[in-house]
Amino acid sequence: MLKGRDLLNAVSRIDNKYIEEAENYGYEDVLLGKTKKQRNNGLLSAVLVMIFVMVIAAVCLSVKVDDTTNKTQNDPDPKGVMGSKHEEKDDTNDNSEPEPDKDSQSDVISVGDQIIFGSYEQDNDTTDGKEVIEWIVLAKESDRMLVISKYGLDAKAYNDESRIKTWEDSTIRKWLNDDFFNEAFSYIERERIQNTKVIAEDNPQYGTKAGNDTEDKIFLLSISEAEKYLSFKEDRVCAVSEYAKANGNYTDQGFPEIDGKMVWMSWLRSPGARFGDFASTTYEGFISYGGGIGGEWLAIRPAMWIAEEK
Repeated sequence: MLKGRDLLNAVSRIDNKYIEEAENYGYEDVLLGKTKKQRNNGLLSAVLVMIFVMVIAAVCLSVKVDDTTNKTQNDPDPKGVMGSKHEEKDDTNDNSEPEPDKDSQSDVISVGDQIIFGSYEQDNDTTDGKEVIEWIVLAKESDRMLVISKYGLDAKAYNDESRIKTWEDSTIRKWLNDDFFNEAFSYIERERIQNTKVIAEDNPQYGTKAGNDTEDKIFLLSISEAEKYLSFKEDRVCAVSEYAKANGNYTDQGFPEIDGKMVWMSWLRSPGARFGDFASTTYEGFISYGGGIGGEWLAIRPAMWIAEEK
């Protein structure tokens, strides 16, 4: 479609062609006047056409401006600058490695770490409720871990009856897997505590027979397990809670303290030098192979395998 000056030039070319044809037939004089008139009429027509085209163009331009204005109001970023930045940011995020979850990292548990699991009376003040139990991670296998209480949580005799000679029949085993198990842990926590085959290990020094293997939720470490998992004597020193101290009727006798708690002897499950005696740890953290009489009230550090929380 011709516009403006192009349209005017086209009209002029038509008039000139018309005059040339008239001259060829000898009608120059006649046509000259007519041609001039036609030229004037053609020029007028061209002007009118130009005015019409300009009006149409002005209307179209006005419509386009209004459309652009509305688009700008609806789109705060008509040039797409912000959009391009956002797209670049999205592309960058898509190609980059996801940031590690800090909470997940903090949940990674290693051997030697301490965890909170269950609750039990420890400050010997029952009015403020039970206190959370701290455990030390001794080993990890697949999706489970072996833990032992950081402190001696209670004090008990290994046996209430002198005729009991082994871990299998001991009253301390029954107490750990019944009273303590149900009192210290919630239903969900009890579900995480694994059934464990507890090996009856004879006394490595005296050869005292240990009896039969058992399957337990909670147990005491044997002599060999204490040597393996608590390889430094400092790790075997047992600081007792105020509750254990009161139950064992322990009195301060100048022994060292750990974390403000008195140190005491603690039971191991292995038999001692003779039937009716059981191995223990000493105040200094040594292992007493001869052990103590089953009726003595020594500290208890429960041990167990628990499933890692998913």
